[in-house]
Amino acid sequence: MPHMYAIFSCESGRMQWRQDGSVVRSTTKDVGIAQVHLPIWKNKADELGLDIIGSWKENILMARHIWEVQGLTAWVCFLKVA
Repeated sequence: MPHMYAIFSCESGRMQWRQDGSVVRSTTKDVGIAQVHLPIWKNKADELGLDIIGSWKENILMARHIWEVQGLTAWVCFLKVA
């Protein structure tokens, strides 16, 4: 997954959770290290058996699926890292 480390750095600071233990969320309903957009991807994550909120590893696995479907353009930061 080329550029994904940079995407995670830009999107979430490479963090799944904040210091208070809450998941990193954006105002646009993106969650976790990969900032997975819940309105679009939550059902697919559930279908794949991935806990994208409670597991940083599964958030990254979901990011891989998103990357395979949409490429880097799925993330706002893609212009900064491409």
